[in-house]
Amino acid sequence: MPTRTSPVGRQSIEKRCGLNPDEFVKETMAFAKSLRVEPPMPRTIVEPDRIPPVKGIESEREEIRQRVASFKAHQQRFIRERENYASSQWKRVAEGRPSMPR
Repeated sequence: MPTRTSPVGRQSIEKRCGLNPDEFVKETMAFAKSLRVEPPMPRTIVEPDRIPPVKGIESEREEIRQRVASFKAHQQRFIRERENYASSQWKRVAEGRPSMPR
């Protein structure tokens, strides 16, 4: 257990590296000074590609309107057919007739 008079850092550096801490600091500082650091590359601002204006957007909107109208008409036809079938079945039940001949 280390005592208050002997710092842990000094003991471990001397044991691991075989250097006294002052020599270790000098060696580390010399190594740090020997490194060459390149300046960072200058940053350039790149403009994003602008999307060209779309021509014929009105025609696309008109096509969408036509498709929606066609869809609604199709749905209305299904509703009418379903209502007609349901009313014919109610009539059949009310009259007591079988739906399919045997």
